[in-house]
Amino acid sequence: MIAVPVVGAIVALLWIARVNVLEEPFSKLLIVAGAVVALTALLGILEAFLSGSGSDENASGPAAYGPVLWIPLLTLGWIVGFPLYLKHAPRAD
Repeated sequence: MIAVPVVGAIVALLWIARVNVLEEPFSKLLIVAGAVVALTALLGILEAFLSGSGSDENASGPAAYGPVLWIPLLTLGWIVGFPLYLKHAPRAD
């Protein structure tokens, strides 16, 4: 999941950095950023759903959030929600 923002940054550096100012690089950057946010949100919500996040009644804090609560955190508040999810993501031990 951490690879998605890294790949997005590489795409921005290799593709958008070479775009002429007259070709509207900002709109292309918004497309790349939107794709990164959408893909990480989708992967995070899928992982939270498959791991049963929110089903443990004894959990507290972000670990108790179900997939429904991760949707706005990972899409609308990505700058805060993505690091929060990575900190509290289910781990495969």
